[in-house]
Amino acid sequence: MLMVAMPHSTHKDRRSRRPPSRICRLASAAALCGSFAACAWALSGAAGGSRPNGDVAVCPIFRKDLEGKAICEGIESYPFKWANSDCNGILPLVIVQPKTDADVARTVRRTAKLGLPLSVRSGGHSYTCDGIKPGSVHLDLRLRKQKRFYNKDGVWYAEFETGNTFRDLFRIIDRRRFSIVHGACHAVGVGGFYLHGGLHLNSLTALYGWGNESVESMTVVTADGRIRALNASSGDQDLWWAMRRAGSNFGIATSLTVRVFEAPEPQTWLFWVKMSHDEVVNLFLRSMSDLEVQLNLYYVNPPFFQVSLSRPDIFTLQFTLLRGPRDYWQNLRASLNWLGSHGVPLSWWTVAFNAVVPKPDDLTHLGYPAAWVSSQAIWPTGSSCTDNALHLLLDQQSAIVRRAHFHSFRKPGCWLTFSRLPGDQIYYEYNCPSRPAYLQHLRDVETSFEGMCPSSVKYRNTPHWNASAKRYYPDARELLQTKRKWDPLNLLGPALMSVQDLA
Repeated sequence: MLMVAMPHSTHKDRRSRRPPSRICRLASAAALCGSFAACAWALSGAAGGSRPNGDVAVCPIFRKDLEGKAICEGIESYPFKWANSDCNGILPLVIVQPKTDADVARTVRRTAKLGLPLSVRSGGHSYTCDGIKPGSVHLDLRLRKQKRFYNKDGVWYAEFETGNTFRDLFRIIDRRRFSIVHGACHAVGVGGFYLHGGLHLNSLTALYGWGNESVESMTVVTADGRIRALNASSGDQDLWWAMRRAGSNFGIATSLTVRVFEAPEPQTWLFWVKMSHDEVVNLFLRSMSDLEVQLNLYYVNPPFFQVSLSRPDIFTLQFTLLRGPRDYWQNLRASLNWLGSHGVPLSWWTVAFNAVVPKPDDLTHLGYPAAWVSSQAIWPTGSSCTDNALHLLLDQQSAIVRRAHFHSFRKPGCWLTFSRLPGDQIYYEYNCPSRPAYLQHLRDVETSFEGMCPSSVKYRNTPHWNASAKRYYPDARELLQTKRKWDPLNLLGPALMSVQDLA
């Protein structure tokens, strides 16, 4: 069933006080205690006693031999800086800032022995707050930022720790000369992006494939607390395969090496056009047959400077000639020629806008709501449901745009996107502010969409808390069998990839 991507708990739950953590088992606690006070708490807790001073007694266990830092006090004021404010208020028991891979491995072993939940974050850009669990031991990798850019045998690579964001990587990669498959928002963490698909809508996935397909090697800490080096020729090929499909469910990637392509990113343009739903659907489907272009359709309340009484008929076309001229003006002229040859009505001002205004490359600060809910699906272009499904989604968003009182000013409200994916597939993404009315709207949309396209699948970078793994992965059973081998206790990742689904 196609489900709207929602956080793991309700707003009330997320903002409640930190839930009490589990009492560690007697034998495990006795083996791991780093001080008399911690041992006394563990023994009394296992026997049913109370815990002194909240969570502070756990810290000696995690601080022992740690090169990094374990934090137990002041967690309410810790600078999580989630990209989605729905994650605010989900508080862990302990925060570990590892300095080395050995720190990560040591923390994993201790967490497992104490029977505590484990959560891991790199950048923290998540639709569903998958980088945090209440009452967990929380590994915050954001201080792990080493990186290097190098050439080997004529091929370029970037090797980096997973605490980096793409903004960090662009400090060492000259994008005027090189391309690396990356997220549209530069604040996206590299760990989650490359381990769960990694989609660049503008052009790079169309040219070079998904982000996870560019991963050449990685260093991983598995649920048994061991550090492993993985690549296409290493041992443990089942783990290497699974890490590039649904990585955070199988191990903690502490560093990645990815392929970098010696070519600048193609020029992308934004055109606002007035078209009917039939016209824009026909244009989108025709563009999919031309492998030299990437045309993404955005339907959103138009920007404030577009004073028009026809807001529900205004669409934003994100257009890229994948192998077009590198010269700015030649590329613009060639893009206008392509659109003109396909009957796209372009006003003088939208052409002038592209000529004189730099297009936003980083979408991090374009006025997205602080918290949002999202719906996405992927389905084959040739499906019998395609035409009706596209019209359904446009009609639903049209109702939202018509209800808006005026044009947006850095607050786009809901926005709908259509994009072509490799393998002759269509991807839609529908995002709205995280409010009850919008949540119900997306539920209604998905109920209708599911009835039209029952064979659609979810985009695997945005797992939903109560959808089974088979909704995301055609090879879900093989992945779950690998999960049972490498993480039988479900220590890693969200509950989505649970070995219980094999029953």
